[in-house]
Amino acid sequence: MCFLSKYFFFLSKSFFFLQAGPVLPYDFLIMMHRCMSEPNIICGLYSLFTLSKIDLAHNIFIETASQIFTRSSLSMIHLEKKMADFNGNSSEQVRLLMWAVPRSVSTAFTKLMSFVSGDSIVLFEPYINAHWFGPEGVQDATHQAIVTALTEETANRTTITGGRDPSEYTFGFVKEQLDDPYTGKKLVFCKDMAFTVVDKLEFLPKNYRHVFLIRHPLKVFASWKKLYQSLTPQEFELDEVAPVMFPPGFFFREMVELLEHVREVHDPKAIIIDADDLLSDPKGILSALFKEVGLPFDEKCLQWEAGESAAGQWLASNLLPKGNEVWGFYRRAMGSSSFGKPRALPDRSSLPGDVLRCTDASMSYYNKMYAQRLTGKLYAHL
Repeated sequence: MCFLSKYFFFLSKSFFFLQAGPVLPYDFLIMMHRCMSEPNIICGLYSLFTLSKIDLAHNIFIETASQIFTRSSLSMIHLEKKMADFNGNSSEQVRLLMWAVPRSVSTAFTKLMSFVSGDSIVLFEPYINAHWFGPEGVQDATHQAIVTALTEETANRTTITGGRDPSEYTFGFVKEQLDDPYTGKKLVFCKDMAFTVVDKLEFLPKNYRHVFLIRHPLKVFASWKKLYQSLTPQEFELDEVAPVMFPPGFFFREMVELLEHVREVHDPKAIIIDADDLLSDPKGILSALFKEVGLPFDEKCLQWEAGESAAGQWLASNLLPKGNEVWGFYRRAMGSSSFGKPRALPDRSSLPGDVLRCTDASMSYYNKMYAQRLTGKLYAHL
């Protein structure tokens, strides 16, 4: 019997025991053990019994299961760890690296993660700093001109001083930051963009779970064009912007390339979230995500403090506060205190040709990831 068949078989049987009353289904556990050796199913059933308010004490369940598993090759330590992880109560540090496309509420998501745990560390876009401004970034003449113009404009218009300058970021430094053990911290979270590392894969850290945050390309490029246009009075075409700022794969191809690498080398269960799913059902998506990575979920995390105080604690270059002051890159996200509802897709007839070209070139990559996305439906009852 395959794993999935076994799961649904025993899940259906469990409802019979739930109707029988608040009695530990000892015979049922023995039957399970005779048929299989998969502790994940027992963990799931334990959670089901607990959620159904059956009088099933944790220590009694462990003791009974122990009598079964001591006669098998399964480890009780393994079982207890599985159960802790399943219920989001693992004492191990959670390390989470989120890769986002632009304009995908990723900064608001980062603010949310700042309030998930009182013992957390948040890193904000370190690879972007290394890619755009660091000494190892793409350094052609166009790139140099863009960096110089941005640096001069920022210096002339900002009052913010201090902080680590983005030009100091190397890819080696970023990896060192991410590999730091951060002893005593329960959560290490980093937000960045995939296009910055697809040619620097050797600088990816180990021992992280990976999340890929996507959004419909029509929304991404319509918003990105609006942001870019606010920075210059000159007309331009998105697909003609310098590759260092606007990658040749239009962000989505690079996301798929990184996803495939991460699943092969770092995290076989890398997670995909669609931004509109998150906005439509933040409780369902976040509870599902937190279950997957081993974080406890509390509905309090659906609301967070408005303002920039949380961002002041992030490990980030001074590009974050300066860019926000001069251009308002993150103003809306910083002012947020919860996720808003998703907006409807813009009408294609109202959008310029460059937005449509970028969208059409990206749809196959988006659809490939969208089909694999995490949903909150399985966790709607929690």
